[in-house]
Amino acid sequence: MKTQKIIKTNNSPVNLLFAKIKKEKWRKRGKWNSIVLSHEIFQEGESTTMSRKLGYPFKRSMGIWLDSGEYFDIQKEWDGLGRIIKDEDKKNKKFLFNYADHCLEVGNKLIRLSKKIGKLDLQRLSNEDLGKKFMQLIQECKLFVPFMFSMHSIDEFLTNKFEFFLKEFINKNKLKMQDFYDYQIALTYPKRKIFALQERINLLRIAVFSEKYGISSSLVKNKIKAHTKEFGWLNVVNLEDYPFDEKYFLDKLKKIKKSDFKYEYKMMEKAEKEMKKKQKRAMKKVSSFRELNDLAKIIQIFGFLRSFRVDVVYVAFFNSWNLFREISLRLNIDILDIKHFSSGEINQALINNLDYNELLEKRKKGVSCIIIGDARHELTNEKIKDIKEFLLKSFDPGKIISEIKGSVAFPGKIQGICRVVGKLEEMKKVGKGEILVISMTDPNYLPAMERAGAFVTDQGGILCHAAIVSREMKKPCVIGTKIATQVLKDGDLVEVDAEKGVVKIIKRLNDKD
Repeated sequence: MKTQKIIKTNNSPVNLLFAKIKKEKWRKRGKWNSIVLSHEIFQEGESTTMSRKLGYPFKRSMGIWLDSGEYFDIQKEWDGLGRIIKDEDKKNKKFLFNYADHCLEVGNKLIRLSKKIGKLDLQRLSNEDLGKKFMQLIQECKLFVPFMFSMHSIDEFLTNKFEFFLKEFINKNKLKMQDFYDYQIALTYPKRKIFALQERINLLRIAVFSEKYGISSSLVKNKIKAHTKEFGWLNVVNLEDYPFDEKYFLDKLKKIKKSDFKYEYKMMEKAEKEMKKKQKRAMKKVSSFRELNDLAKIIQIFGFLRSFRVDVVYVAFFNSWNLFREISLRLNIDILDIKHFSSGEINQALINNLDYNELLEKRKKGVSCIIIGDARHELTNEKIKDIKEFLLKSFDPGKIISEIKGSVAFPGKIQGICRVVGKLEEMKKVGKGEILVISMTDPNYLPAMERAGAFVTDQGGILCHAAIVSREMKKPCVIGTKIATQVLKDGDLVEVDAEKGVVKIIKRLNDKD
């Protein structure tokens, strides 16, 4: 079969792209594994065109995602989005509530479509029709993605506004700083438990159930089957790995059974009930403080949506796994290799019976993506060298820093060894009681978060995944440091002071005694 290199680009010379990039001031948003299909979904999905389709005036004209995982937006567009959200909220107090409803509506629509595709008899479809189903799925993913982009700004907006009014409430009532954290935790507790945290308590519930019927009983096996159907997607992020299967969850259940699972389940259930009671009491106490009361209500909704808006695409991939499997069989590639191609390339390969193995080997070595307007440019490592050097140098602290500041997500103080994690495969290095330092977390990092003694992130506000999980796990957490992953190194001994929002470097790995 003929090898054809199809890259969606307007073929602008790299030097012209570089010239445009150097004119802008960039904002580093985080770090994620760099994959072509996710480039397409997230970069094009965050475009102004997609935002307008949803009815929101969110402007985004340029974005960069490096092969090393760092991704960037233009600072003025990020600031502009923040102003838009602030203005919309000022004009219409129902704006964020309506936005939340819309996010759920579009997300659930994507999930329903993916379930429908997953139930099709795909073997009976022609290559052309199979490609259409794939393109339809990816298009619906893109339509949902503007909620991902804008949610970061909403988090920042709500965090700043909430902290201002909560401090005002604390000062007015002459309360202590500990009261600030108690109110913060209670008032921001999500209205719904995020999917990934629900998985643990659900499996504990099955463990308790199995005490009566036995772990090998058909009743327990049916529960594991249902559990797998609900949570198997947790390993699918960006097609990094295969879904969790029933064997995985059964093995996990067996490990849980060796621990004091009854006590853990009892404590989690108790903590849930106590937190809801604390939230109810806190809401009653701030009821006369109108601004804070209204903010708490919307934050409790967005506490779930902040995670939901990421999870939805991966749930959709999981539901459509049979579609990915059928495509891989017809193209004679591994199912996980689909992520190295754009939807257009997959569609063309199906229609024209193309062989992409040569292109696949190049893509596996690394590819960076630049989006300008409606054009997406996918470039190999050697071509991106100057652009990459320029961007990374712009975000190099450039001086020795001994202290990093951020916001407190959950209070506490702990000393420990740093483990800086940039990719999923790196989370295995996080040992018990060590400090997880990361750009931002997602459900895939829960095993590392369970082992860690504290979390420190570059990104995020009070609604971010790390903040919510830290409150559930009751572990010190400092968020929004912006530079933690650049300053801290594996092996550094640090003190996480999540009372003041400060991370102090006690001893660097290469310091002499």
